[in-house]
Amino acid sequence: MLTLVDPTASLTDRVSRREWLRVGGLSTIGMSLPGLLRAGENPKRPTSNPKLAADLGATFGKAKNVIYLWLQGGPPQHETFDPKPDAPVEIRGPFKPIATNVPGIRFCELLPRTASYADKLAVVRSLSTRDDNHDVSGYWLLTGYPYGPGSARQIKPVDWPYFGSIVKLLKPSEKLPALTSVWIPDMMRLNDNVTPAGQTAGFLGKMWEPERFVGDPAAANYEIEGLNLSGEMTRVRVDRRRDLLSQLDRQFEQLHRVESVQAWDRHSQHAFDLVTSGAARAAFDLSKESDRTRDRYGRYTWGQSVLLARRLIEAGVRLVYV
Repeated sequence: MLTLVDPTASLTDRVSRREWLRVGGLSTIGMSLPGLLRAGENPKRPTSNPKLAADLGATFGKAKNVIYLWLQGGPPQHETFDPKPDAPVEIRGPFKPIATNVPGIRFCELLPRTASYADKLAVVRSLSTRDDNHDVSGYWLLTGYPYGPGSARQIKPVDWPYFGSIVKLLKPSEKLPALTSVWIPDMMRLNDNVTPAGQTAGFLGKMWEPERFVGDPAAANYEIEGLNLSGEMTRVRVDRRRDLLSQLDRQFEQLHRVESVQAWDRHSQHAFDLVTSGAARAAFDLSKESDRTRDRYGRYTWGQSVLLARRLIEAGVRLVYV
């Protein structure tokens, strides 16, 4: 019998590199991985692999929800969390360091409010990659694996998966299963409008792609197409269609065992959940925020995207990429 995962392995111990390679090989023949969803069912179970336990450390995996802010071409270290006050003036720049609420830690003067919360932050100043190309370094940061050889300017089906796809596969949202891993307001692109690798589910398959909602949350008419019931499409009609599909599923039970059909069924279920879920629609409704709050985040694409990310996390989404 062909199995996706070694039955003797504990999925709650995370998936080993060997297992990932094995699973990746299966994806090349059209097989995806719904069985691995069991990995998130018992997160408190201790790992049985001593080496893995040592690698993970005592605090690994405690985050329940994450907002991942991607600052493509963003502010440099010396103008944010690493002001380098003792460096030559041409390196440290025109801005001065300021004290934080953590003795001995200084931030740039541009971050006075952030400095007052420094004790709540984990600032890693030593993080870097061995490649200064945005596409290659971005791939590494989004997948955990270096790209090579060559550039990462082309998306391939054998790419390592974006970590949000792994979250979607292993730890689906309990409150909003259809919105486990969300990507707003658009995919990251290079200066020449090329969409680099590292932003997809890669060899896991398209069913594990993050939910991407392209649009400008700062726009007055911002709305997620397909989330709202309108016209003659009432909740009753949607439920009837869902019931009809369920009846067809039972009629074609043998066909339903085919992996591609299961993937389609999963997407259909998520689509129904999104349309009928008042919580999903409410999470995307920025009009529920006060003008003061929206102004505080900034009435532009980035600021309103971050505010939307906060609302999605509060609604139960596991991971939001901005």
